[in-house]
Amino acid sequence: MPIRTQRLGYALAFALSALVSFRGFAEEESPLKKAKKDIGLLVPLNLQDGRLHLNTEAWNLVSRTAEEDSHKYSSMYCVDFTEVILFNRILFSCQHSSYSGGSIEYSVSREGENLSGTISFLDKVRKVELKEGMAREFSLAADPDGQLTLKIFSGTAAHAALLVQTPKDGIRLMIVRGYNPLVLFLRAKSFDDLLKQAPDQIQLGFIRPLAEIGIQMPPSPNLPAVMARATSGYSDPPFEIARQVAPAIRQLSLDDADARDAATLDLIKLFPLAVKQITDAAASTPDRETELRLRRVIAAHPGIAKFKEYVEAEKLQENKAYLLDLFTNVKFFKESARQRLIAVYGHDYGNDPANWPRP
Repeated sequence: MPIRTQRLGYALAFALSALVSFRGFAEEESPLKKAKKDIGLLVPLNLQDGRLHLNTEAWNLVSRTAEEDSHKYSSMYCVDFTEVILFNRILFSCQHSSYSGGSIEYSVSREGENLSGTISFLDKVRKVELKEGMAREFSLAADPDGQLTLKIFSGTAAHAALLVQTPKDGIRLMIVRGYNPLVLFLRAKSFDDLLKQAPDQIQLGFIRPLAEIGIQMPPSPNLPAVMARATSGYSDPPFEIARQVAPAIRQLSLDDADARDAATLDLIKLFPLAVKQITDAAASTPDRETELRLRRVIAAHPGIAKFKEYVEAEKLQENKAYLLDLFTNVKFFKESARQRLIAVYGHDYGNDPANWPRP
C-alpha cells in the first residue's frame, strides 16, 4: 500500500473510531428509519461497469401527490426538482439556504425532532446529507463520471463506514465496528471486486446500515446475500458448518433461556453458510419454540430471502462459471461454493479449483 494511502487509512480509522465512541442514543423513534421509504427514493443506487452510481433517472419514476404536483413546496425558496420534493418529504419543509450561478443548496431542520439535512447541486455534483443529532449521519456526493463518496455513521450501533470511488483510483472502503473497534480497510478496482474480498464484513458494516435507512444495493451476483443464496441456499453446508448448526438447533428447545438465546445468536452468524439446512429445519420442526427462533434467524438476513427470485431468474445456483469464481476468489463462501459445485457437477474434484473442469 502506498505510504500516502496508508496514512490516509490510519487517519480515517482514527477519526471514525472517535465517532463510534458515542454511546447511549435511543433508536426506537429514529426519524431516519421512519423516513426510509423516501430516503431510498432519494438515494437510488445502481451498478454500471462494476461501479456504484447515483441513478438520477430513477427520480423520473417517483410518484408525486396532487399537492406536490401543484408546487406546494415550490416558491422563491424552493425549486421543483423531484429530489428536492423527496428531501422535503423527509424534512417536512423547505428553506432556501443559498443560491449562486450553477449552485443551489438547501439546509433544513425538522421541527420537533433532532433531524437536519442538506441537499445541494454544484455543476454536475449532487450532494445529500442527513443528520440525526449525534446518533446517526449519512452523506453522499456523486457525479455522472463515477466520482462518488458515501459515508454512514451510527452512534447507537457503534459503526461507521466511508466509501470513496474515483474513475482513476478505483474504490476504497473503510469500516469501523464496535466500541473496541474492528477496523477494515479495503481497496479494489471495482465494487464487484471489493465485495469478494470480505463479503461478511461488508454486509454487516456497510450494506446493512444503509438498508436500515432505506438505501438498497442494486442486484448483483457478487452481493453477499446473493452469494449466500446461490450457494448454501440450494445445497447442504460443508461438514464443519453442518456439525455446528445441528446441535445449535437442538439447543433451541432446551429449558435454559440463556442457552436458547446463545444458540439463536450462533445460528444468525452461521445462516449465510447454511441457508438450506436452517430453512428446512424451520419448515419441518415439530417444536414451536424452535420454529419461532429459526424464523427469527432467517428474518435477521432479509436480503437472502429478498434475492431468491433474482438468483433463480439468473440461474446463478446452476451457473458453473459463477460458482467456480466464488470457489476460487471468495474465501468466505469457498466451501459453500464447493458443496454447490459437487451437486451441479455430480462429482467432487477436490479442494483445488484448478482440478475442476471449466464450463
